[in-house]
Amino acid sequence: MNALAAVLAVAVLAAGCASSADIKPGVVSGIDKRGYVKTTEGFGHLVRNCPDSKVWTETLNSVKTIRPNDWRLGKALVLLDADEAAGRIRAEDPRTFVGTTSFIGVFIHRLSEDTRLIEVSAQWKTRMTVTENPWEGYLLQDIGSRLYGCLLPPEQAIMRLPR
Repeated sequence: MNALAAVLAVAVLAAGCASSADIKPGVVSGIDKRGYVKTTEGFGHLVRNCPDSKVWTETLNSVKTIRPNDWRLGKALVLLDADEAAGRIRAEDPRTFVGTTSFIGVFIHRLSEDTRLIEVSAQWKTRMTVTENPWEGYLLQDIGSRLYGCLLPPEQAIMRLPR
């Protein structure tokens, strides 16, 4: 009976776990109360008149160097992959405490010739965790400080949606 219980417990835990493949880009769905663009998968910043190379470099540097002082998060993210042509960065918080580790995706969407949406989506590895994932806010704060002169109000993301 103990072996059967152990097998069932492992099956339940495996079914409730996310992977880096579960991180995907979303579409604009509104404005967050914190002042971010809200998407169906995460939150973002709208930037204009920033060279693509600067948007990519500063966003990637943020993922590589951010060290939030927050007990819920690990000390540093581990970069899983970065594809500049696709505008995608994936990372993970490598801690091993159940329910506290995360997968993070950062997606750079080209909305027009001079406007980009930088979207951050973070998921707890354990899908049963219902608390808000703080990685989104920390990364957006850091990216925003790096690209401050290029930031647009989030309302402009709504106005730029294709009709």
